[in-house]
Amino acid sequence: MENQPTQEQKPKKKRKWLWIILGIFVFIIIIAIAGGGNEKKETTPKETLTVYSLNQDVPSGDVVWKVISVKDRGNKLLAKDSRYAVIAKDKVSQGKFIEVRLVVENRGKHLTTITSPKLLDSQGREFTDISSQVMEWIPENMGFYLLENLNPNLPKELVVFYEVPTDSTGLQLKVGFWKSQLINLGL
Repeated sequence: MENQPTQEQKPKKKRKWLWIILGIFVFIIIIAIAGGGNEKKETTPKETLTVYSLNQDVPSGDVVWKVISVKDRGNKLLAKDSRYAVIAKDKVSQGKFIEVRLVVENRGKHLTTITSPKLLDSQGREFTDISSQVMEWIPENMGFYLLENLNPNLPKELVVFYEVPTDSTGLQLKVGFWKSQLINLGL
C-alpha cells in the first residue's frame, strides 16, 4: 500500500500541470508583447489594385459595382433639393459633400451581404458614408444601409453621401469586402 499514491498527492499533480500550462501561456504573451515594440517593422508590399473608371463594371467576388455618377455638392445641401423640401433644413459642412450614385449586382447564386464603400483621398485618408445623416437628399429606396442584402441577379441602384475636407482631391471609391477594388471618381 505504500507504493500507491494517496488522495492528497493527486491534486498536487494536477496543480503542477496547471502551473506549467499557465507558465507557457504567460511566456507566449511576453513574447507577443516584446515583438510588438515601437521599432519600424518592414512591411510586405501591398497588393496592387486595379483602378477602374466611372461607368465601368468592377468585379469583387460575385458582386459587380459600377459608379454611374459623382457630384461635389459643395458645403451645403439645400433644403429645396431634398425630398422633404417643405420641412427640411439646409445641411452645412465645414468640408464638402460628395454624392456617389452606383449600381451593385450580385452575380452569384446565393444571397450576399455588402457594406458601404469607403472613400479614399490622395492623402491616404479614408472616409465612411454619412448617408444616414442626410437621408432627405437620397431618393426613396436608394439609401445604403450598414449591411445591404443583395439577391442574385437583381441590380440595385444606390446613392451614397460622404463628407470630406475641402482639401480632399484624387478621390477613389474602395468597393468590395474580401477583394477590394478602387474606382477613380475624377474629383
